[in-house]
Amino acid sequence: MKHTQVEENTKISRQEKLCFSSGLIADHYASQSIIYLAIPIYNILFAVNPAAVGFILGLCRFWDAISDPIAGSITDNLRTRTGRRKPAILAGAILTGGLFPLLWAVDLSWSENTKIMYFTVAMLLYYTAYTVFSISYNSLSVEMTPCYSERTKLYAFRNLFAQPITMGIFWLMAFIYSDTFSSPIQGAHVVTTLVGVLIIVCGVLTACFCKERYYKLAQNQQNISFWKSIKELKQHTAIWILVTLMVIELLSSAFVGTLGFYLTTYYMFAGDIQSATEFSAYLGTASVIAGMCASWLVYKLSDVVSKEKTILLGLVISLLASVSKEWTLSQSSPNLLFISVVLLAFSSSAFWISIISMIADFCDWDEYKSGVRREGSVSSIVSWFNKAAMALGVMLAGATLSYLGFEGDISTPSMESLLEMKQLCIWLPIALYSISIVAILLYPLTKDTVLELRAKLESIRGSVV
Repeated sequence: MKHTQVEENTKISRQEKLCFSSGLIADHYASQSIIYLAIPIYNILFAVNPAAVGFILGLCRFWDAISDPIAGSITDNLRTRTGRRKPAILAGAILTGGLFPLLWAVDLSWSENTKIMYFTVAMLLYYTAYTVFSISYNSLSVEMTPCYSERTKLYAFRNLFAQPITMGIFWLMAFIYSDTFSSPIQGAHVVTTLVGVLIIVCGVLTACFCKERYYKLAQNQQNISFWKSIKELKQHTAIWILVTLMVIELLSSAFVGTLGFYLTTYYMFAGDIQSATEFSAYLGTASVIAGMCASWLVYKLSDVVSKEKTILLGLVISLLASVSKEWTLSQSSPNLLFISVVLLAFSSSAFWISIISMIADFCDWDEYKSGVRREGSVSSIVSWFNKAAMALGVMLAGATLSYLGFEGDISTPSMESLLEMKQLCIWLPIALYSISIVAILLYPLTKDTVLELRAKLESIRGSVV
């Protein structure tokens, strides 16, 4: 048997792939919608200082420092008739979708301090529910198949299916400001309610129709000590390189994504919010199409190109795309920005497909070293740093906006402030991607190492089907 080919007993049915991919739709709407909506809605519609909104998002990360590891430990040690992950995915999806519309249920007559207090409490409840869903779903993701190349194919398939639907995230602000609603406030309430319903439906599909292939192995193992797991995992270089790569990718995208709305609106479209949101939505659509192309290419090449090489190429493209914004962020020719956005989306899609597959490979390596399956603990570490990176990116963006004069009541900003914002959106990603290129060159778990590792594991505890 050649390990680079997918064995028949490790293939995943198309139905299960579709239901598994639905979980990514729920996850993206639950997490990324917050990044795109929080500051624009609370700042522009609710007249709240963006720095305060950014601070609240950062505060939630301190709660995640507690809830993420607890959720990971609980799901590792959970034993039910339907598995370790699926019951938590089901409960987490229903709670997350139900709470999402409540984040924006603000009465405009409230004082700014009342709005801030409401958002704080609502976000803490929301992120608790989202943690239950995301940790369990991410844990299930790395358990779907033991095959090196099939893992990459699965995540590429997931992207191809989910990206056209998650494209809607880029259109949320455009829908909110559309003529369909009597006001943007009404638009915000309707749109966020629909997002909540979508999160529930997609999460339920994943919980009901996916298999837990490693549950039989884990069912008979002793309960896993949380602190022992953290102590052991933090000693492994491979996981920290993966975490570093993801943190940099998310920090950059959250920072640029938040400021990008203001740059598009005030730098490129002179304060015309409706035109800017429509243009941003078309940019998002183009990025989804580019991401789908990247997913298809990674799917086709997964048997012959290693994951670390795919990531390295993607990082180089991201670096060049960030440099190109010096010319494509143009007032006179806005459409030039499509060049940079398409390149970044192409590289980002290839990056995420490969990095998630590498986390699954790391879990095999961890099983070989520790003798236990603890995907929940691994996922909790990864999830905490990922959410911290996104929050830090939004916090930095909020502080930047406040520093540049974007307070509760926005007036036309100075061109000097907008040019400073533009330079930050160019040079911060360049610096971060340079660090990532060095990090991936140091990654120790090569393709040959992972294939040898699987053979050793199967000789010890048998194969997983």
